[in-house]
Formats: sequence, C-alpha cells, structure tokens
Amino acid sequence: MVIRYTKVLVKYDALKKDTEAKITWGNNALADARRKFEEEIKQQEIKHNDLKQSLKMEEMRTQEAEHEAKSCRLKIIDLEEELNVLRIQTDKQRSVDEQVRLLREELKQARNKISAQAADLEKAEIDADVGRLAEADRSSRETIDELEEEVRSLQEKLKILEIDEEKQSKRLLVTEQELMRNQENR
Repeated sequence: MVIRYTKVLVKYDALKKDTEAKITWGNNALADARRKFEEEIKQQEIKHNDLKQSLKMEEMRTQEAEHEAKSCRLKIIDLEEELNVLRIQTDKQRSVDEQVRLLREELKQARNKISAQAADLEKAEIDADVGRLAEADRSSRETIDELEEEVRSLQEKLKILEIDEEKQSKRLLVTEQELMRNQENR
C-alpha cells in the first residue's frame, strides 16, 4: 500500500507539475494575448484619432470649398447683372450711334448751307449796291456765325458721344472677359 501510495504521490506530483506547467504556459499565453490585444487597441485608438483628424481637415476643406463656390456664384451673378446693364447700355449706345449719324448728317447739311450762303454772299456782293451789300454782308455774316456756332456745338456733341461709345465698348469687353474667366473657373 505504501508503494501504491508512493506511486499515487509520484503521479500526483507529476500531474501537479504538468498542471502547473500548463497553467504557467496558459498564463503566459494569456499575458501575450493580452499584450497583443492592448497593443492592437492602442494602434486602433491612434488610427481612430488620425481618422478623426483627417475627417476634421476634410470638413474644413469642404467648408472652404463651399464658401469659395458660393463666392464664385455671387460673383457670377454680379457679373451677369453687370453684363445685362452693359447690354442695355450697348442698346442705348446704338441709339446714340444713330443720333451721331443724324448729327453728322445735320452737320453736313449745315456745311452745305454755309457753303451755299457763302456763294450767295459772293454773288450778292457782286450784284448788289454798297448799302444793300453791307446789309446783306452783315446778315450773311451773322447767319454764317450762327451756323458755325451750330457746327461747333454739333462737333462737340459728336465728340462726347464718340468718347462715351469707346468707354462703353471697353467696359463691355472687360465684363465679357471676366465672365468668361469665371465660367472657365467653374
């Protein structure tokens, strides 16, 4: 019985050592698994924080892009309104061009009238007597002076209209170029 008891004790010691070894191995395996798991959690937290930071940056970029798009839309609306104003002014300019044409025609007629009156004056000087000649001369000179004043006035109006026409053309060209640039940027 002692032998049996000894065998049992030996077997018990062997089982105990084997169990302790398995427990130690299991504990080491658990500790390794826990370290790996904790390391993976840290890496996931770092990755999560990086993703949160990236998301914030992307949200900021999106807000900036939306703000810029809104600004561009407003600028396009302003340019379209200015273009419409310039189109209206261009239509008015066409009316002014017609007025310029009419003023030029009037100027031409006034010059012809002056030339005709100058010719009439020369003829009157030759045909008329001194008294009549002096009266006709004074009257013709007054008429010529009036017509020359009218010609100067018409020339000034024509010059002003031509300057306005150039300014309108330049503004229309600049606005159309800006509108094309904004449409290309869209």
